[in-house]
Amino acid sequence: MLKKLALVIAFSGLMAGMAHAGMAARTGVVGSMHDMNSAGSGAFSNDPYNRVCAYCHTPHNAQAPGIVPAPLWNHGPQTGAVDPYAWASPANASIVIADPLAGPSRLCMSCHDGVSAVDSHGSIVGGATMSGSKKIGDLTLMHPIGFSYDDARTARGDNALAAVTDRFIDEVTSSTLFDTFDHTNGNLGATWVTKTIGSGLYGNMVTCASCHDVHNSTNAVPNVAGSYNYFLHAKEEGSAICLSCHKK
Repeated sequence: MLKKLALVIAFSGLMAGMAHAGMAARTGVVGSMHDMNSAGSGAFSNDPYNRVCAYCHTPHNAQAPGIVPAPLWNHGPQTGAVDPYAWASPANASIVIADPLAGPSRLCMSCHDGVSAVDSHGSIVGGATMSGSKKIGDLTLMHPIGFSYDDARTARGDNALAAVTDRFIDEVTSSTLFDTFDHTNGNLGATWVTKTIGSGLYGNMVTCASCHDVHNSTNAVPNVAGSYNYFLHAKEEGSAICLSCHKK
């Protein structure tokens, strides 16, 4: 009996791991890591109707836009203090980070700052906060956001950063790593997705949404299905997400 119970527990743990790995890219927000009913545990899953969208949006009685023009926003505000990225390279000295949480970044941090309640939505106050690797309380350790992409191209030059009309890379081959490739036409072995660099900007500002697709709908599918899902517009393989903007 004890052996059978141990097998059941082990199988349950395996299935839980498989379920986590199965939150595949481009399968929608339901069941993804942004679905608090499936990804959350305990206090996260506190919506009385097990709604998915309600943790961020509502069709009625939405919060006033305030400082963030959010679509039908239903979530508690970002409250944690964050420090902006400090440019380490002299070539970036003229690039100003006016607001490190410009646009959708402030919405992302209303969960990820580790201070604001993840489960606060509508009339539900909530109390669970983000922890572990998903907590982002120090922007000085992250890729810079809240700056003008045009300013960065002016400071770094056209040969350093892709144009806003260029597209995200879909696949990277050995030739794209060791040769200068054409971001517009995708020569030398690179293939491309239709999403442009500019379409991920917020009034020309680089934000969290410049790299991440929060709704898990058009993001990149990893080469090994289910191996990871970071909601990225381009793959990790071959550093496609990096090389989409940075010409290296």
